[in-house]
Amino acid sequence: MFDDCEKWELIVVVHNTAKSLLIKAEEVDPDHEFYYPPLIQQRDALDHIIRAACAWLNPTELRKNPQGKPPNAAEYIERQMDKALGHAYRALFDAADWLSIVYRERIRETLSSYTTATIHAVLPDYHHVIEPRIEKICFEIAELRKGKDIGSAESITEGVQAYVKLIDELEAFLAKIRDARSKFDEVEFGQTAELSEE
Repeated sequence: MFDDCEKWELIVVVHNTAKSLLIKAEEVDPDHEFYYPPLIQQRDALDHIIRAACAWLNPTELRKNPQGKPPNAAEYIERQMDKALGHAYRALFDAADWLSIVYRERIRETLSSYTTATIHAVLPDYHHVIEPRIEKICFEIAELRKGKDIGSAESITEGVQAYVKLIDELEAFLAKIRDARSKFDEVEFGQTAELSEE
């Protein structure tokens, strides 16, 4: 029914997580072309919630089904709420995909100005720890997408937590690399600057 607390809690958690990821993506990449798929999913989720609310408030207004039978308001509401949750979950995955791509692009862009030797000098673990982990995260994201399931509250919660954990890892790598930019510049360009002064 429309007052199913567990379903509402899932919808709220999934929606708020997706919203948080979208805000991060917009902040990290303000010049990026706007990414609308998550918003379409959120719009569709809202549409199903409104349908459920209408049926809950005015069950007699439900249209008869094609067989001419009177509709079952409880079943209709449950079906609409399930669909709303499905759209909210897809919105989260779309938002997380976008943010993971943005983070990876920013990591590549930041490092593209520096030689392998400079990167190794400043972040000795980059090539044998961080870079392979970033590649593995890409595969883990693909596996999560392939296995996403809204069959149970537990699988939804696990999917959200797993994806957010991967996004947090990428965010931490980006922060570590950005924090090291002055060191990268010093190693890459410091000697050139000294020579030009002579």
